[in-house]
Amino acid sequence: MVDQDTDKERSNILHLAAKLPPVDRPDIESPALHIQMQDDKCWFEVVKRISHPVYAEAKNKDGKAPRALFTE
Repeated sequence: MVDQDTDKERSNILHLAAKLPPVDRPDIESPALHIQMQDDKCWFEVVKRISHPVYAEAKNKDGKAPRALFTE
């Protein structure tokens, strides 16, 4: 059964924000990569702020919390 706040993977909105599709990443030494990473972190934090606090610690079917997915 799928909860209305999760998908079939038991991922909530924070899991989904952490797993945004990859964009074309610049070279690892590029300042553009740092900017993109900051943007990604900001987006994750905005979604976290507007989400119910329990979502931040909820684990998906793979046993991963949203922060773990974001870090990966």
